[in-house]
Amino acid sequence: MAHNHPLSLLSRHLTTPLALLLLLVGQTAVFTHAAPTVPTAISANIVISQIYGGGGNSGATYTHDFIELFNLGSSSVDITGWSVQYTSASGTTWQTTPLSGTIDPGQYYLVEEAQGAGGTTPLPTPDASGGLALSATSGKIALVNNSTPLTGCPSADIVDLIGYGSTANCAEGSTAPTLSNTTAALRGSDGCNETDNNAADFASGAPNPRNSSSPSNVCTPPSDDAPIVTATTPGDGDSEVDVNSNITIAFSEAVTVSSSWFDISCSSSGSHSASESGGSTSYTLNPGSDFTPGESCTVTVIATAISDDDSTDPPDNMPADYSFSFTTAVSNTWIINEIHADPDPSLGDANGDGTVSTSQDEFVEIVNNSGSTADISGWTVSDAIGVKHTFPSGTIVADQCAVLLFSGGTPTGSFGGAVVQTAVSALSLNNGPETVTLHDGSAIRATVSYGSEGGDNQSLTRDPDLSGAFVKHSLASGSSGSLFSPGTQLDGTPFSGCSAPADAAPTVTATTPADGASSVAVDSTITVQFSESVQVTGSWFDISCDSSSHSMAVSGSGSSRTLTPSPIFAPGESCVVTILASGVSDSDSNDPPDTMAADYVFSFTTAVSAPTHILINEADSDTPGSDTAEFIELYDGGSGNTNLTGLVVVLFNGGTDTSYNAFDLDGYSTNGSGYFLLGNTAVSGVDLTLSNGALQNGPDAIALYVGNAADFPNGTAVTTTNLLDAIVYGSTPDPELLALLNGGQLQVDENSGSGGSANDSNQRCPNGSGGQRNSSSYGHGTPTPKAANVCLIADDAPTVTATTPADGASDVTVDANLTIAFSESVQVTGSWFTMSCASSGSHSASVSGSGSS
Repeated sequence: MAHNHPLSLLSRHLTTPLALLLLLVGQTAVFTHAAPTVPTAISANIVISQIYGGGGNSGATYTHDFIELFNLGSSSVDITGWSVQYTSASGTTWQTTPLSGTIDPGQYYLVEEAQGAGGTTPLPTPDASGGLALSATSGKIALVNNSTPLTGCPSADIVDLIGYGSTANCAEGSTAPTLSNTTAALRGSDGCNETDNNAADFASGAPNPRNSSSPSNVCTPPSDDAPIVTATTPGDGDSEVDVNSNITIAFSEAVTVSSSWFDISCSSSGSHSASESGGSTSYTLNPGSDFTPGESCTVTVIATAISDDDSTDPPDNMPADYSFSFTTAVSNTWIINEIHADPDPSLGDANGDGTVSTSQDEFVEIVNNSGSTADISGWTVSDAIGVKHTFPSGTIVADQCAVLLFSGGTPTGSFGGAVVQTAVSALSLNNGPETVTLHDGSAIRATVSYGSEGGDNQSLTRDPDLSGAFVKHSLASGSSGSLFSPGTQLDGTPFSGCSAPADAAPTVTATTPADGASSVAVDSTITVQFSESVQVTGSWFDISCDSSSHSMAVSGSGSSRTLTPSPIFAPGESCVVTILASGVSDSDSNDPPDTMAADYVFSFTTAVSAPTHILINEADSDTPGSDTAEFIELYDGGSGNTNLTGLVVVLFNGGTDTSYNAFDLDGYSTNGSGYFLLGNTAVSGVDLTLSNGALQNGPDAIALYVGNAADFPNGTAVTTTNLLDAIVYGSTPDPELLALLNGGQLQVDENSGSGGSANDSNQRCPNGSGGQRNSSSYGHGTPTPKAANVCLIADDAPTVTATTPADGASDVTVDANLTIAFSESVQVTGSWFTMSCASSGSHSASVSGSGSS
């Protein structure tokens, strides 16, 4: 949906703003928007050429503020009785300094103003003096052709106006630069630049005061072109022009027209007077009486009555008269009857496809009023920019029937039996002004122009149909306040020549959850999809669940409705939904049938409560090469086939201590052995696929929650709410992530395994041990996705820690037993000891004990 750009207030030098044309060509009266009052230059010669407000301030060279004038014209100007005036950037009360004398072409004129306490250099001899204390940074300076103080943002009597500094609220175009104690605003080309845009004409630089004794700088006058006619509507040679058409004439530049500037002469109806509107680059003529059908008319623009608005003359007038001709339609054989350029963003589903689109729901409705069936293959529909649609071969429109052209989407419905097509190129109609044209390849068959009235979230339609003026649809008689009526008359009834196709009753085509669905999430919404655009009224549905009845918030339009339950469903309950036929009616006007033929019933069962005993049993976040064999293994303790609905796996980034991904487990279950696997495609037996490299190498965390992925958008902070289990991994401790574990538990690092990160995973040892949020049972070993963990446990060799008698003991009794203590539980086999004495020699011994002793 295109929109107009706001009109800009242009500068003072005879550049009057373009009036907004609100035109319905050939259909309604012309609406105009009056142009704002714009200051008109009294002199095209004298301008303000320099402003300096830092005089006498800290760091300033000059002791006084000053204003410099300059004659950029070709003749001398007496400025006696004039004044320069100043006010602050937002001020409305102006102070004056009177002027006198004559400024010759190329001559400067220096006005000395207030003196500050600083500065070292006086100004050159001033040509006039005052006491205005100018702002060093921003303000407004006006050159006025009298000495009366201005008020507000001035308009009349202004010769030149400069706003400097970004806060100045009045200027020609944009403001000149912000100044300082050491910079002045200087007009370019030593004063010769004059575009009526302060920003373009001025630059900041070191102050350079010049008086009437300074060297002259005579400006070279700019060249000028004579104004010419650049475009007309109707165009020269156009045919089939509506007899009540207006005439628009566009010029190459802003012009002023004098009386009797045009002549309209027709072969049958003769001369026509016309009221005029618009300006200054485009004028619209509304003839006082309609043209005669089938006649030829010539419009002549009188050169001597057209003068350009600029001050660079000659040339001033058009070089020659301009004439163009057109032929009116024999009759209104094709009628653009309805235009929808601005669909309502919530109620604008004009094409009935169930989706409101402010672009696709635009349409143009054209009625065949020729008296016979017509083949319009190859005809085109255009806007003011170009062709938007070419009717394909076989496009046949019956007399008194419509062809309906949508901008896009999938038009759904009968549309009164009209021929319905979708534009080859989206219509993209402006809300106004805009022109829509039907062309048969050699001549215009129908054309309509409209203005800003097209941008009110509804269509423009003729009232009455075919013959009336365009009005907003909701205001048309018989419309009942509706916003549009595509393909039909404004009251929704078919055009007399259209054969409305047989209608079918609306039906339910799909539901979410589907009928018979199980393990439905308890916070699910219910979506009902219909076969066509429908209206729902009253109690159009009933929902009955084991736990209780549920209230529902209804959303959606067109062919789809969504029900949001309150409260959410209970775990493990059965619900039956009934769509009541009497509460659902189709949106088309082709009735009967109107309502559904019968009630529609479907049911579903919600998921049981989320299992809370699930463990993160194994994780491999750093695999050989390019991380294509990463995985996370969940374990239900071996019970098997546990429904994981209601759980979510969340990945946390140790760099930010926020989440970077989340995976819903709704609808998934562990296998018969109790395992569930999230991993890359290279991992055998994956249940939920992760993209390669999805797991960061650490320090990071994997957490298992009761909840949904929607509860953990990326960037969610670490939380223990609804947390079941977590593993924090990596080589560097991360206190924020360790909050996911029970107190005293540490992060684990698969890199510390015997094989390093390329071969190891973090895994609970023994399999499934340790308890939720405890890391102490994690060890390292060869990855075992969907199988029991085989861990490599770090171990030390057993040692003898003590003996009785101790080594070196004396006076040991001859019948003493020997006791040996080990560092850990050991097994002994065969000849595991020897005993030899100096006198008695070798000894055998009976062995008792176990474990470590």
